[in-house]
Amino acid sequence: MGRGIKNWIVVPKSINKGGAGMTAYAKYLEDANHANHKNKTESITPILNRSLTLAHKMRMRAEERQEKIDRAAKGGRPITSFAHSFVVSLPESIRPDKEQWTRIALDMVRAMAVVLDEDPRELATDMFINAHENKSNPHMNILVGKFDKDGNIRKKVTQKRILSTIKKTANSSVYKVMGVDHSEYVPLRRNLPKMKKSEYELAVAEERAEAAEAKARKLESAVNELTEEVVNAESTLETMTAIIDEYSPAQAAAIAEIMRPRPRSKREEELKAETGYEIERDKGSDYTPR
Repeated sequence: MGRGIKNWIVVPKSINKGGAGMTAYAKYLEDANHANHKNKTESITPILNRSLTLAHKMRMRAEERQEKIDRAAKGGRPITSFAHSFVVSLPESIRPDKEQWTRIALDMVRAMAVVLDEDPRELATDMFINAHENKSNPHMNILVGKFDKDGNIRKKVTQKRILSTIKKTANSSVYKVMGVDHSEYVPLRRNLPKMKKSEYELAVAEERAEAAEAKARKLESAVNELTEEVVNAESTLETMTAIIDEYSPAQAAAIAEIMRPRPRSKREEELKAETGYEIERDKGSDYTPR
């Protein structure tokens, strides 16, 4: 029998680009229709919490933390990484069911809580875990928020010790739950090609493209509205110039006040009131504009 492997594969990664980056990755983790999951991922198994709930929570804590820093005038650059990811991968021949994935995940939470010096139940509320059942790479996604309930940064979550702990826990838990010893497992395939671009980077790129497109549409609408305002202002200016030449200063001032540009909502209210008055007046009834 050939030699086994040192550890099951665990890939750590900081989720950067602030709230947008975390939201993009959170959506990706639960999106069965994502391009990277179609025809590759057989199923997505929820285990602990919702990814977007965690993303929103971390975003709020990051904003609250920054507000405190700004009020204290301490300076410093804002935190741009709101979470840390660990992907625990197993070979295609080892396929835990939902109950087994859950047992492995609970072992992970307990082990990480020891390293982070936190209550495991409290730490679990700041985590997200699910499993992707791929044909060639079944894996568990672990997402840990970087801010605790008091707004403190979980610095230890990015250190080597916690990565080592997760690897050791994966080894022991898979053996306990699945009966498979990593040290005796011989990979069926070796020297597999590496991905040219990580799935995380692709997910973030798509999210940023969508945001940029929405921003462009909003900007285009604002430009069109501003152009309309400028045209109306130019027309009003020409009319007022003619009035000044023809009427006395007092008359011109009164007419200018009537023609003074007003915000769109104000103009609409006035037009509605005037139109309503005209209608009621024609009916011969008493009418008071609202």
